[in-house]
Amino acid sequence: MENKDKIKKEALKLFKKITYSKTSVSDIAKAAGMGKGTIYLYYNSKEEIMHAIIGDRLEEFQKKKHDFYYNPDINIEKKINQLLMDEIDDFVYLKDLLVGTYEHLTGKLLKDIFVQYNDSFVEFVSDFLMIHKDLSHINKFDLKKFLKEGLKLNMGRIILFFLENDWNDKEALIKIIKEDINFMIKVFLFYLEKNK
Repeated sequence: MENKDKIKKEALKLFKKITYSKTSVSDIAKAAGMGKGTIYLYYNSKEEIMHAIIGDRLEEFQKKKHDFYYNPDINIEKKINQLLMDEIDDFVYLKDLLVGTYEHLTGKLLKDIFVQYNDSFVEFVSDFLMIHKDLSHINKFDLKKFLKEGLKLNMGRIILFFLENDWNDKEALIKIIKEDINFMIKVFLFYLEKNK
């Protein structure tokens, strides 16, 4: 196994076991059977390792879901519904890796990780939406801007949910998000209508 992949694999195990917040570069080096200096030959920081792990997860997600999201015969509402459910899964996954509990949650941590996630997510969503004929009149830049703001609102709602409720109550989170889905679809369809 290549050193870069080994570092990511061992780091991911540690993030899952003791969280990103509690894991040090020294911990990763020890788990990978390398010196700390060797880690820095491949990654500049623990943050960069986490970005690489998230990048791999997003790439894997896109490969697995490509046939569904890029099928122009599947209607947009069904795709948006599925996308929100996938977003919940990713949010819970990232939350568990990053902090486990609130005690390690910081604004910088959220910004560093979730901004990368949100940007990749917007790129993916705008790409698969543009294949639909009824969206061909929309400027891709405008669509990305609209999606970015919508996903920020959605992500904010998820974060607020976690602040007000049990972190591990995924069923309650799904219920709340499902209640939002119809509203978000209506907003998106209104946006499409407005931009005809």
